[in-house]
Amino acid sequence: MSDFYSERIVKVRKPRPCEGCGVIIGKGEQALTYSGRFDGDFGSFTHHIECRQAEVDLNKEAGTSFDEWYPLSEIDPDDWQWLLEKHPAVAARKNITAERIQEREDEQRRMLQSSMEWARKRDAERRMIP
Repeated sequence: MSDFYSERIVKVRKPRPCEGCGVIIGKGEQALTYSGRFDGDFGSFTHHIECRQAEVDLNKEAGTSFDEWYPLSEIDPDDWQWLLEKHPAVAARKNITAERIQEREDEQRRMLQSSMEWARKRDAERRMIP
């Protein structure tokens, strides 16, 4: 829970990584900074404006509240398609593309098939043992 919270748009004076996507926010670029005390610890964070909006939208979609906040930096691959559709600029910063999503789905399919083949083999071997 937050004891206090402040949020504002600033012009960055020193390059720093975005908390959402990890890409450097360059000197002179606009960014959203927020700070506050969260569960007794002070924290200060900087995001690209679009990354912060994507993170807020992601949490609205997931139905999470402050106590269970889902940071954009930890986005699950199952949510990549949503990010690509709703926030394509942010997805591009995180190197999430339709091709990468397809590769992941293909790999999951291969792993499932391999697992099923292994289970069938194991079952066949068990049937052969007297």
